[in-house]
Amino acid sequence: MNNPIPNEQNSKMPTAKNLSSSSSDYAVQQQRITRAAKLELLREKTTELEELTRIKDLSAQLGQHFDRLANNVQGLSEGAQDVSNVVGNWDYVFGTMGLMNTDSGPGSRNPTIVNLPIMSNTKNN
Repeated sequence: MNNPIPNEQNSKMPTAKNLSSSSSDYAVQQQRITRAAKLELLREKTTELEELTRIKDLSAQLGQHFDRLANNVQGLSEGAQDVSNVVGNWDYVFGTMGLMNTDSGPGSRNPTIVNLPIMSNTKNN
């Protein structure tokens, strides 16, 4: 008797046709996964390149900012040196002013002060 309905054991047995179709399906599936993975990797690398380019630009801007800051600090340093020189001279200025204001005695006049007469240049007609 020939049984038209295959039994369970016969249906689980692999045949050459089943093996070749399942291996080709597996290869197609692997190609799809590989393509998708490559596309995803390409997207990631593109994003990474954009971020690295952005970091490079920001680094250049930061370098320029620090150059300007260094120039400003140098200007402030030079200004501080000038202020230091002026403040250092105040002692001499105040000492000289003190010498000018000392009286040598009653009724003495400072010999460095000169009184100049004011003359009028108007002509009488």
